[in-house]
Amino acid sequence: MNESPEYEISGEMKDYVDMQNFWMRYNRVLLEKVALEKEKSVKIQENGNLRSLLKQYLEGISVNSDILSKENPLLIINNKQK
Repeated sequence: MNESPEYEISGEMKDYVDMQNFWMRYNRVLLEKVALEKEKSVKIQENGNLRSLLKQYLEGISVNSDILSKENPLLIINNKQK
């Protein structure tokens, strides 16, 4: 059976449209992956900063031998450090 050129072209175009839809979805997923990786790195950095602030806060309100060996503004009495 001999198909008309228009039918052959429309068949090829259908395959192309299917591939185009695939690549559009693929690129969307790839962009989302990159965005999530970037967001993850930002969150890791933010987490590190928050941990550092929390450590500073906890060191400021607690008293132990490590804290006493370091300079601490809470332990300055009459301009003399203890």
